[in-house]
Amino acid sequence: MLNLDLPRIAAPPSRAVSVALGALLVVVWGALRLFAFETTVFPLTYAIPLLIGVWTRDRLVLWGMAAVFIAFHTVKIFWIVPAGVLSPAESWANYGATCSNVIVAATAVHLIIRLRERLEIALDHVKAQAVELQAQGEELAQQNEELAEQAEELSRQSDELAQQGEELATQNEELTSQAEEIGGLNLELERREALLETLFETARASGTEHTALEQMAAAALGLFDGLAAVAVFEQSGKALWLRSLATPGGEPPIQCGAPGEPVIVSDGFVDLVLYEQRTACLNDVALRPDLALAPFATASSCQAVLCAPVRLGGEAHGAFCLYSKRIREWTEADFRLADWLAAQCGRVLETLRVQSALREADQRKSEFLATLSHELRNPLAPIGFALKLIEAGSPDRTAAVQVMRRQLRQLVRLVDDLLDATRLSSNKIQIRPTRADLVSIVEHAVESSMPDIEAARHALDVTWPAGPIWVEADTDRMVQVVSNLLNNASRYTPPGGRIGLALEEADGQAVLSVTDTGMGLDAADLERVFDMFTQVGGPGSGGLGIGLAIVRGIVELHGGCVEARSEGLGRGTEFRVVLPLVTHQPENAEAVPMPEPAAHDGCRVLVVDDNRDSAEMMSRVLELHGHRVQMAHDAETALSLVVETVPDVALLDIGLPGLDGYELARRLRDDERTRHVRLVAVTGWGAECDRTRAREAGFDAHLTKPAEPDVVLSTLGPPPRPSTA
Repeated sequence: MLNLDLPRIAAPPSRAVSVALGALLVVVWGALRLFAFETTVFPLTYAIPLLIGVWTRDRLVLWGMAAVFIAFHTVKIFWIVPAGVLSPAESWANYGATCSNVIVAATAVHLIIRLRERLEIALDHVKAQAVELQAQGEELAQQNEELAEQAEELSRQSDELAQQGEELATQNEELTSQAEEIGGLNLELERREALLETLFETARASGTEHTALEQMAAAALGLFDGLAAVAVFEQSGKALWLRSLATPGGEPPIQCGAPGEPVIVSDGFVDLVLYEQRTACLNDVALRPDLALAPFATASSCQAVLCAPVRLGGEAHGAFCLYSKRIREWTEADFRLADWLAAQCGRVLETLRVQSALREADQRKSEFLATLSHELRNPLAPIGFALKLIEAGSPDRTAAVQVMRRQLRQLVRLVDDLLDATRLSSNKIQIRPTRADLVSIVEHAVESSMPDIEAARHALDVTWPAGPIWVEADTDRMVQVVSNLLNNASRYTPPGGRIGLALEEADGQAVLSVTDTGMGLDAADLERVFDMFTQVGGPGSGGLGIGLAIVRGIVELHGGCVEARSEGLGRGTEFRVVLPLVTHQPENAEAVPMPEPAAHDGCRVLVVDDNRDSAEMMSRVLELHGHRVQMAHDAETALSLVVETVPDVALLDIGLPGLDGYELARRLRDDERTRHVRLVAVTGWGAECDRTRAREAGFDAHLTKPAEPDVVLSTLGPPPRPSTA
């Protein structure tokens, strides 16, 4: 062990002690030199007190004392020493020698101080190294002891390694043999994987789920030895359907239904796998008699089973099962392959179902376009014949006009339904509910639907409640709901049928029921009839297939629900609408009346529309009712006309060439002469955002084309009085 004893150097005094000693020496030594030895000029006496700096090591005090001593000597030589004692030359020689000795002495002491400090630093460093060396010596001693112990341990391990080396040599020979076998298996697996990829691509391209699942189940038979069967299941609700079954002999052990037709089976182990949503196995099915296998597995005397969930959209909706003829220890490789087969099965089913859906959508779109074309042409034919009668001056002009009016109403209804369907699909349809009597709403709907019902020679039976039924509803939208249900009943009921309409309160709700004696619905169509563009009777059965979708959308926006009921095809249909009642009935509430055309005095009217036929026909109708009309087909012409004659009312189209109707309205509002003109937008743009833009531009009313003549006349109102301000 290393042990070093080094001398200690006394620590220097504090700054205060150093300053005090220096001051004391300056006073004492200065007094002696100035007064006690007035005539003594011994030069080295000033250097003696500077040696105190060797102990204090205070350079500032050292050089301060030197400066004071030089000052003292200067005073003594030139002011205190009596004249004549020293000649001038001796005085200067003595002065120079003394100053030099003081400076040299201070410098020497200064260097001694620096040398001493460096020596102390070196000694401290040596001390630190000594301590470190001592610690290292102790650590080395400890390590020597540990190394000795490790040497003994290594000696023992060396003996063990020698023994293990002999064992490894033997295992190496075995691994070499296994590697050759694995190499052969890898080649076989690569061949099978390539075969499977080809098979699954063929399955995807097969077009039918049954064919694809059959091919995949058959492929699994070739990948596993000793299988009794491979089955693919699909779960629907609580039922388990057998979708495909492959056996080595090609024939299932029991009857499983016609080819491609799934059958309901019971398999307790598959149910467990689907419940836990993980791959599982039974190495010996006899150990779990509570998990009864499917009948075909029991008939084949299956002894073991491995089952992996088939996932559709990330959730387990089916299972891919391998049934073994013998008790089997399923390996990790078996699990991986089963998982892969189940995953491929799910991918194939998802692909085929998406393709079947990208096909159904195309078919529905084609059917809808064909139906739309048919429904639009139907009203045009009688309108064309009616125009021909009018042109020929036929006495049946009144009947022709009535036909044209009915067919025009049908066209307007088609266009409105298309717009509502678009709004529903984009969640842009809006309702403005107020407290209203549902009885009054139904009365208006019956009134508007009666022409179609009477034309089909149907009998309408209405069951009214004893009093009003108050609901929070958008009156116009609920009239549309009831009208659509009545028109649907009329359309799908053979001529001379019977339609029933009943309105009642039940369990705190308003219930509206529309029944018919028409074609009826089977169970699969009771919900599908509410899907957009769906026609249960197929194309040509009438309508666009959007009326019931609009009904459901509007009813749900009112917080209600609608359902279809039928006892089967040919046995009629019932549609029930349920709406929440108003909690407190309004006092002195009245039914919401339908708008009636107002009576007018003659007005000065400006009609602006770039469609010349529309503008001319509207102008003639207005003139027929006593109004004075000016007509323009663009905004610039309209602005020049209002300078000559300021109208009372302006009926403006929006989609004008050049300046549109919004800008024309703004300019009329900005002009002092036309600021009080009543502005009415008559346009094909009828969405809520279009109505908002019209209000912001200054319009007083907004009508959607084709507007009923009576509605147009009702918006004119009495002529406005000029402002006196």
